Order: sequence, then structure tokens, then C-alpha cells
Amino acid sequence: MNYEPIIKIRLPEQFKNSENFNSFIEAFLDRYLEVAESDLLNKRWVDTAVGWQLDLIGDIVGIKRPRGQV
Repeated sequence: MNYEPIIKIRLPEQFKNSENFNSFIEAFLDRYLEVAESDLLNKRWVDTAVGWQLDLIGDIVGIKRPRGQV
């Protein structure tokens, strides 16, 4: 999905004509938004989510989780 037009419409007027800020937004969208979207779709499941808190909860409820995977 192309988020750039949505973000640029919602920008405050003081930033709409800022070349530096628009370049930052474009770089941010290219690099981070696609990764975040992928993580949201793929890392929210019990078997694929990461975090020591989830490992601890898995130990408490008796579900073994793969440890150390990112």
C-alpha cells in the first residue's frame, strides 16, 4: 500500500513545503514502514513472536516456545 499521499495530506501546513521533511518521510516510508507492516502480519503469532516475556509466559502455561529466534 502506498502511504505517502495519506501522510502528506495529514502533514501540518508548516511542513508541507519543507524539502528536508518530505525527504525524511520518503526515506522513512521506504525503509521502516514495509518492515513494520511485515512484522505486524508475521510476528504476532505465538510461534513467531519474540520476547523474553512471552517465553516466561510459555513456561508458566506449559507451552514450549522456540528461544532465541528473531
